[in-house]
Amino acid sequence: MILSGNHLLLKTADGQRIELWDCTAKSLLLNIVKKGDYLIQECAFKDGWIAYSDAKDTQIFKFNASDFSLVKLTPKLCLANAIRNLPPAQKLSFIENEDGQIELLLVDRDLNIFVANLTTNSIRTLTNGTSLFGSTKLASHDKILRLLHTNSRRAILVLADPSKTLMIDLSTGKVDWKLPHMQGCGTPLAVASDADKVVIAYDTNKIVLFDSINLRLHDWTKRYLDRLPDNFLDRYNRMIGAICLSDSKILLYTNYTYCVLDLNLPMPAEVEIVQNHPGKSIEGKQFNAQGWFDNLKLSQSKYLAAPTAIASVDTAVMQ
Repeated sequence: MILSGNHLLLKTADGQRIELWDCTAKSLLLNIVKKGDYLIQECAFKDGWIAYSDAKDTQIFKFNASDFSLVKLTPKLCLANAIRNLPPAQKLSFIENEDGQIELLLVDRDLNIFVANLTTNSIRTLTNGTSLFGSTKLASHDKILRLLHTNSRRAILVLADPSKTLMIDLSTGKVDWKLPHMQGCGTPLAVASDADKVVIAYDTNKIVLFDSINLRLHDWTKRYLDRLPDNFLDRYNRMIGAICLSDSKILLYTNYTYCVLDLNLPMPAEVEIVQNHPGKSIEGKQFNAQGWFDNLKLSQSKYLAAPTAIASVDTAVMQ
């Protein structure tokens, strides 16, 4: 699921279709049905640009919401670069370069990183696994890229091995910083960043902030990492996504719930958990959903509700 502006891109569970929804009109704008035997493994979306990848190759499209036209860009891009197809990708992300042009960042199974400029129809190799890790020989399972997050001119790569988290300059392909391995935090599940920090949420429900300006642990982490409320750490859900809302507020969400971390407020001894699982609530059982958007609102209509460091979000804000 990828949210860009007022549009929501969904990959269906069967891996055969991509749907684009208008969140205001609550209507389906686009339905891409994939041909062939391979399932969609990864997708990306930004301002009408759509890409998906399977085990065979990667495809790129441009969607115009005003006339509902969809243009496939892959053949023209491959012809301009004398290649048969774009390689399959572990992770994809659309970025905007210094000239305001849209580029597709593609990371393949061997951790080679390619950048396709969709204005000039050019493809360049940004870096490769050997450049990133030197003489260190990575096992095949260590090459699995769990997370890819891009912000401004940096990319954050989080591998299956949590000790190998890198911040890469998208202009030079050089490693800006190898983030510290946080012992006891577990496996990274979500990552976000803004101009001066990186936030990573782990499967232990621990949250770690890194100072991306001074390349060290963030002061918030030093102060509060060992003081996160027990009932927050022990709750049912695990975070799968994070968004920096402002300089001091970070949205963290699970499959069912969401909360906001406010860096300016003190950490409470415990948080108020409105409901740990929506399906167990009386309201959830009695609610007669009228469509997919009502189901979405129901799944998000709960969680932390106190003006503390970890605070609630009114569902009206999300609509």
